[in-house]
Amino acid sequence: MGVNSRGAEHIRGFLHDPRTEIRAIVDPDEEVGQKRVTEIADKQGVRPEFFKDIRDALEMKGIDIVSSATPNHWHALMGIWAMQAGKDVYIEKPICHNIHEGQALVATAAKYGRQCQTEADGMLSREYRKGFEVPAANKVSFDLLHVNVTLWERNRDACRSELVKNHIVDFMGDHHATIQVC
Repeated sequence: MGVNSRGAEHIRGFLHDPRTEIRAIVDPDEEVGQKRVTEIADKQGVRPEFFKDIRDALEMKGIDIVSSATPNHWHALMGIWAMQAGKDVYIEKPICHNIHEGQALVATAAKYGRQCQTEADGMLSREYRKGFEVPAANKVSFDLLHVNVTLWERNRDACRSELVKNHIVDFMGDHHATIQVC
């Protein structure tokens, strides 16, 4: 689902894995979608079906995994629809916009016995882990169970918090920070 930008990267990854066959392409832009269908057919020797609506593609038999690289506001809903249709799902980050959507994804995966995965670019890097030392070193305390801060380098001026402005953005290679506090 979604074949431009990040979705094109998903396609390239699947095409390089001999264990996979791309069976369907979904994109609301038919011109872009058909272009990807042709590219895929040329590389894998099998022409995938094209759909403009994910709901139609989810009815296909023989699809095991759905990859979602859609605009962010679709991530949780498409993940839920895919799992309800009996498919495992890989969802680009952010996987959801709020805790309720995240809980709905977890509940759907459990109910239908499906796998739901997202990426965590750079989360194991030294720079990312260092971001967790900043609150501890400054004895920052939280009353929340979960804080998710999205940090885009290009929006540095909008980040006025001293924690964000002087620490995390300066040494983070990734653009997401998640702080889990118990």
